[in-house]
Amino acid sequence: MSAPAMSPATADDILSARNLTRRFGGLVAVSDFSFTLKRGEILGLIGPNGAGKSTVFNLISGFIPPTAGQLSFDGTDITKLRAPAISRLGLVRMFQHGSLVPDMSVYENILLATLVRLRTPSTRDARVRETAAMFGLTPYLEELGGNLSHGRQRLLAMAIATATRPRLLCLDEPLTGLNSTETRDILELFRKLRAEMGMTVLLVEHNMRAVMSVCDRLIVLHHGQRLAEGTPAEISRDENVIGAYLGKRS
Repeated sequence: MSAPAMSPATADDILSARNLTRRFGGLVAVSDFSFTLKRGEILGLIGPNGAGKSTVFNLISGFIPPTAGQLSFDGTDITKLRAPAISRLGLVRMFQHGSLVPDMSVYENILLATLVRLRTPSTRDARVRETAAMFGLTPYLEELGGNLSHGRQRLLAMAIATATRPRLLCLDEPLTGLNSTETRDILELFRKLRAEMGMTVLLVEHNMRAVMSVCDRLIVLHHGQRLAEGTPAEISRDENVIGAYLGKRS
């Protein structure tokens, strides 16, 4: 089951990465990495610190170019596109440390995101309020983003990322610093985004319990290469994964 051969991309694939490689001088951060992401899937990208997960996210979202390889999003070659152009196609990334403006209100933070796609003030206002309601932020619309609790700041960052209704939402460690209740609520939001908006989710996260509960499929990176791929149940039994990431069995 470890590192199975890649199957050809199909019409069901919203994202396809082929032989991605990224070098930083003499350091190879990602090496010949290939995968596909199905429409409507919640896919987890996991691995030890330094495995190359953030580099893969940077490549996918256009923040750095690949040294070699090809990226396709919904049939469009995005290999050479930069982040703004990729975002306009419907692939949006939420950063690990959030993207909110602390001295602007919750309403204003979400409104900024709607300026990209929506033309009229009335449609923007409706989108802000609809998005805030989905994330339980309606009571805090006039509150400054920086005054929110850590958990609500994470919700606001997700609200900002989804205000444009992306087709693919890439989330970089969205559960960092959350308690068990907040984690459970956000995992339920992932399912809601898929069920009600048809979003596909690519998730990098270190909370293994959460990843195992919400993801349809997992890909394990190790030293910039694909170590294993499968369902959460398959990954939890994979000896290579246990040795490299989850720890040796006694």
